[in-house]
Amino acid sequence: MGRKRRILALCLITALLLCSCGEEPFSVAKVIGTKKMKVKPYTATFEINENDLYQVTTYASYVFVAEVVSYDKTKYRNNDEMSPLTYYTIRIVDNVKGELPRFKNITLIKAGGLKRGTETFLICERDVLPKPGNFYIFAATLLDGELFCEMPNMIVDITEYRYMLPECEEYLKYVDSCEHVMEDVPNGDQYKHRLDETREVEEKNEE
Repeated sequence: MGRKRRILALCLITALLLCSCGEEPFSVAKVIGTKKMKVKPYTATFEINENDLYQVTTYASYVFVAEVVSYDKTKYRNNDEMSPLTYYTIRIVDNVKGELPRFKNITLIKAGGLKRGTETFLICERDVLPKPGNFYIFAATLLDGELFCEMPNMIVDITEYRYMLPECEEYLKYVDSCEHVMEDVPNGDQYKHRLDETREVEEKNEE
């Protein structure tokens, strides 16, 4: 009987250990930008046609290639749980439009993110949330002095080409579009206020 009781006790202990070692606690940093995300898409309208690359690169204050170093936090615009903003640390490796410090950690804000109190991510249709460790082309404006990507086509994953940018078709498209934008600026840029913001930040960086 003593042996049977020991075996039964061991079975109970094993069962308890298995229960306590079940699924890991939910971690935004581990699932963000992966297929494990539970996504609830939403529709939105913007100041420009986000499907027109020329308009996107004209609207953007900066266009650059960067590695996503880490997910940092989620905040909510006007304390609205349906308007999450995701904060990342990124490291820029190449400037396409505008000049930002390269190979230094800086903050980038992405519209969309975790809905408060849930494990569901709110993302605009056709948009993405960057995954830490991957490389992307970013087209960013400014929000409270921080880099901000607010709409689809402002982020494109080019991780596969991170060591061979000249061979990346998407990268070349953005380079070409930015060259056309800069050629058109002297003739009157409809988003001139974006260029003014860019100059202010560049002057601040120089200081």
